[in-house]
Amino acid sequence: MLLDQGVIYQADAGWAVRADWVQAVQKVPDTVNGLVLSRYDRLPPHLRRLLDVAAVFRRSFSLPELEAMTRVSEPELREHLAELEQADFFRRTSSMRLPLYSFRHPLMREAIYETILQAERRALHIEAANVIRHITSGYSQEAVELIAYHLELGKSPLANTYLMQAATRAADRYANQEAIDYYHRLQALDEDQKDVQQAVDVALGLGELLVRINQPDAAREQLERAREIASKPLLNDYRLGDICYQLGIINADQGFHDEAVTAFEQASAILKNAPEQCRTFTLSDIEREVGWVLCNQARFAEAKGRAERALGYALEQNNPGAVGSAHNLLSAVHYYMGHFQESVASAQQALTIRDQLRDIWGSASTQTNLGTL
Repeated sequence: MLLDQGVIYQADAGWAVRADWVQAVQKVPDTVNGLVLSRYDRLPPHLRRLLDVAAVFRRSFSLPELEAMTRVSEPELREHLAELEQADFFRRTSSMRLPLYSFRHPLMREAIYETILQAERRALHIEAANVIRHITSGYSQEAVELIAYHLELGKSPLANTYLMQAATRAADRYANQEAIDYYHRLQALDEDQKDVQQAVDVALGLGELLVRINQPDAAREQLERAREIASKPLLNDYRLGDICYQLGIINADQGFHDEAVTAFEQASAILKNAPEQCRTFTLSDIEREVGWVLCNQARFAEAKGRAERALGYALEQNNPGAVGSAHNLLSAVHYYMGHFQESVASAQQALTIRDQLRDIWGSASTQTNLGTL
């Protein structure tokens, strides 16, 4: 600030100060925000506008993004950016494709961002989302996340679409906590930004992830929430089969055998009568999971029957993964029944399929079982 005002300046013999430096120092704001805004207020309008636009971006921003949002020609924009670099507002970083800029310090961005009126801030965020959509080819995970971020803060109804994409992609690559965070952000959206069917998808997705990270009670809460929403008249039991299937998984994991079988049978009935409400499981999956429940209850003859039906359905559907899983269950059932040769044969078939599918974890598990046999 003192440099900007010329209170401290470069003389022939080195650095020097003006005679009124004491009064100038007394006027320096006593907070970082105040200091940043004092410097900001002394800039010409076109540079303040550029800082406002840049502050909407979360981390870094590129020349094409700023050009599209400010509608300033590239040569003129480069001059403005150079001025703000010289004034220590921005810094430039290298990139494989094009130069990227960011604020010199996050506190600078926050201080300037907070000066923007709410209505203008929302409009800028929506414009930023549109610009990113326009200049990005083949949406990467990062692009989807940025678009979701801007639409969310812009209070756009489209925010839920991109947040859902970001959550699904994160879950698919097993970035579990990241996906959970996106689902929680979806649940926190304003009512006019929400879609009722998507509310089921969100609660169900959260339930599946919470099962994955071994939080069964939290998972059950989300799945019951999904079931309550899906049961509303207008939704016609939307995805109720998937919900029942996941509740069966939780009940089985917690040792609630009767409740697990009931949930799986409900899911099976829905799959047969309304297959459009079931996206995450097949009849083979149902038979296999019930078979495991029966096996854990030492009802081995019944479990064997379920495993054989699971294998039959998997072969009909030409589903190699399900075939391998059914053989894995058959191996366990034969082992507990004392049929060791049959157990080894089933385990070897499961291993062959899982190796073909490059299922590393499944192959490792089956290898362990074979070692035990």
